[in-house]
Amino acid sequence: MVIYRIKPASLPNGQFAAAWFDDAAFLWDDERLRKREGLLEKWESPSLQLCDPSLAPTPVLFNPNALAVSETVRNRLAIFAEIEFLPVNIAGHGTFYILHLLAFEEIPTNSSVFQAPSPSGNVVNIYALPSSFEPVSALFHMAQPKDSAAGRAGSCVRGIFASTHGAKVLLSACIGFLVVDEVKHA
Repeated sequence: MVIYRIKPASLPNGQFAAAWFDDAAFLWDDERLRKREGLLEKWESPSLQLCDPSLAPTPVLFNPNALAVSETVRNRLAIFAEIEFLPVNIAGHGTFYILHLLAFEEIPTNSSVFQAPSPSGNVVNIYALPSSFEPVSALFHMAQPKDSAAGRAGSCVRGIFASTHGAKVLLSACIGFLVVDEVKHA
């Protein structure tokens, strides 16, 4: 099975196609977004901003720690039960929705990964997955190994992964703002 890694699209000038959103310190990150636990019931919508307030927001907003989408894109992605849409207020532009994935897959044996040395043991990058790997969900995170520091905390490897179906729908809803890289077979 083909697995894809989702990432923001770049323009010919090297900038991202999606507008960058962040907080005033340009450090916005919420570790809870890399956990399996649902957040919607206790989520308090943060007030964030576009890094360049002179630009209009794009339907997909990018931050190194999250993706946010407009209401229109949210409606197109609502077919995926594995996505929880967390509202954020983008100053001067209204509500956007963070894509919080609730589906996690274990990194299969025989995968090719870059793993930090002990005592961390966290997987930093996934290079290849076995061709026999078949995820349960169309969009998912890869869980950190249970014996790693991040795994003991219940966290995932950074990044969104997708099956062919998940990638097709996500790219269709986010035309021009997201792209995919095929994860090689181990």
